Formats: sequence, C-alpha cells, structure tokens
Amino acid sequence: MDWIRHAWMTGCWFALTAVLTAQPMTLPDAPEAPRGYGAMATAPMPAALGAPGTDDGWTELLPDLTIRAVTSLYHDSNPGQSPDTPAFPAEPGMVGSFAPELEWTREASAWKATIVAGGTHDENFENTRYNADRYRMKGQLDLEAGRWDLRTRFEREYNDGINRYFGESFAETTDRARITLAYELSPKTSLQTRWQSAWNDRDGGRGSNENHSLLLSGLWRYSPLLEFGPGLSVKRSINQSGRRRDTIGPALTAQYQLSRKIGITSEVGMDFVGYSNGRSDSFLFTRIAADYRLSRLWSFNLSVLRDVEPDGPAGSGFREVTALNIGARRQVRRMSLGFTAGYETNDYTSENGTAGAKPAQDFTTLQLDLAFPILSDKVGGLLFIRHQDSRSNGADNRWDSTQVGASILCRF
Repeated sequence: MDWIRHAWMTGCWFALTAVLTAQPMTLPDAPEAPRGYGAMATAPMPAALGAPGTDDGWTELLPDLTIRAVTSLYHDSNPGQSPDTPAFPAEPGMVGSFAPELEWTREASAWKATIVAGGTHDENFENTRYNADRYRMKGQLDLEAGRWDLRTRFEREYNDGINRYFGESFAETTDRARITLAYELSPKTSLQTRWQSAWNDRDGGRGSNENHSLLLSGLWRYSPLLEFGPGLSVKRSINQSGRRRDTIGPALTAQYQLSRKIGITSEVGMDFVGYSNGRSDSFLFTRIAADYRLSRLWSFNLSVLRDVEPDGPAGSGFREVTALNIGARRQVRRMSLGFTAGYETNDYTSENGTAGAKPAQDFTTLQLDLAFPILSDKVGGLLFIRHQDSRSNGADNRWDSTQVGASILCRF
C-alpha cells in the first residue's frame, strides 16, 4: 500500500497468509515513509504462497529459485487522481496489471542470502497516459558468527506513474542501503548499530534528495520475549534545493516477540534539529510495527510512523509525515477475509519554520479483500475493493477514487 513502503502495498502482501500453513513469526521491520507511488490496487505475490526450494520438475536445476506472477484486472474510478471538475475530469477506466517476480534464497547454519527482482506494468485501456511501470531489485545477506550478527540490505526501485504528492506523472529512481551490526556483550545485554541511506532521483528537472541515519543502541534482554534500551540517533537530510537538515538526539528501541503470536518493533526518540540556515528546532519521531496472530482464525497488524522526509515538491522544503495503518484478517474455511485502513497526513515546512509552498495533504485508504486458494499452494485468487480519499487546503489537490477487481496469483 501507499502507507508503508516495502510492503509495497502491505495489506495484499499478506492476503493469503491465513489460507496457507502458518510459519513462525519474525519481528516486523520498522515502517518506512511512503513515497507517493503505488496508488493502484495491484497485489504483489504473497510470500506465504509456497516457500523457496519446494518445486518439482525443471526447477530442480535451481532448487533455491522461486518464480511468482500476479495478473490483475480492475476498474479505477479516478486513475489520474483528479479533482473531478470540468477542467480536470476523473476519466474512469479499466486497468490490467502484470507483476512477475524472481526470488533466489540460499542459507546455511550461519548465513542466509536472498536476491529478489520483480516488476509491474499497469495498462489503462482507456487512457494510456495513466499507464505505470515499477521495478525493484533487492539483495540481502545475513551473517552470524559467534557473538556477532550482521544484516545487510541493498535495493533499487524505479517508479514511473502518478505521484500523489506532486499530482502528476513522472519517473523516480530510489537506491537504499541498510546495514545492522549487533554484538552480544552477555546473555542479557547487546550493542546494536544500524546505518541506512536513501538516494532519490527524479526526472523532468524535479531534482534529487538524500536521507541518511545512524542509530546506536544498547539493548537489555528483560526476558526471553522482550529487549529494550536507550540509543543515540543521528540523521542528515538534503532536499532537492540542496537545503540540509541535521539532527541528533536520544532514542528508545524495543523489540518483543512471542513465538507465532506477537511481534513488535518500536523506535521512539527526540530529534534536536539544525538547518543549513542556522535555525534550530526539535521533533519527536516514532516508528512502530506490530503483528498479532490471535488464533489460527484471526490475525492483525499495525504500523505507526512519524518522521520528516526531504522529498516534498519544489519550494515545499521538508515533508513532515504521520501515517497510521491497521489490518485484520479472518480465515473462513479455506478462504480469508481481510480489511485494511490507513490514514496519512503531510505538512510541508521550510527551513525557516514557515509553511511550504504546497498545502498540507491528508490521505485515507480503506480496502476489503477475499483471498482463496485455487490449486493448492501454486495458484491463488484475490477479490478486492479499495477506496482512497485525498483532502488538502488546495481544491486542486482534493480527489477520491475506488478500485474494484480481481487478481490471480501464481507460483512456479
């Protein structure tokens, strides 16, 4: 979904989880700021639809390779995210989407490597100018050696389509890197360092921006289920105008995991901010992600994000984003019924502390879907209806859209 990137449309990622065999729960990743793309309701293949290395036939030559594909057809009442006025009509139409993905995974007792490559093409049959293309490549390597634990992730993402923050279509390339290194001092205490960076480059003279952060944490294992501790957060953001925002401040990190039932990751802290023009400020940031599997029939997820991004439209300075996303899923025999709701608000400010050139924006998303297996763990189906609503202080930025359709999800 829009609200949490790399879930890249999180609610549908887990659409078939409840209809397939439950896997041990892992801690969820802290949410990342949305980028404004991915407004379509296309559903990526849920990872729960089979596991790597279990295919027969020709895939025995590459037993660690999994091939997934999603084909979707849906009606979009407002693909251009227009205010539906005489000057800017909604132009509804049918959209077809195809999203293949390859995943290679190899693991041993002390390491695990994963490479993922995939893409999506959305074809609007009535208005081709609303076509969209996306691709993503990701490499991940996790190592464990004695008391050391190293986790790395590098990825590139390309989006070409409507961006709801700008209200227009253009292409953007994003490169990300994240490295987490942990050292166990004792059975009760550990040190953790996490560095992550993102570089965004937009076409059409819209500039580029950068975002870098370093988090140093000392964690205390209160129980086998819970560990938490204080930390120091250091960040640097550079927007498309070259303006810089540097921060430093305390942070509190907590992680809770109970077998297959509950997984929680949270980061809360206070940023003391310094801008390139010398002005100072403070900001409370929050990143919380939680998964809760109440029973074999019910599961829930929650994410909360409050942070500042350097990726607002020209003249807007920096984007203060607050996003809340909740989801619930109920298994009904071999099918599962899912509901997700998201709310996001964006305030644009300059380094002078004044309002940015772009008015504040609020987005609401509601989605209801029904997932069901068709051929064991090889083919699944998804029926969905999704409504989006945008409100802002500018009339031209107010719009709503409804998407109704179906997806076929295959694994080879």
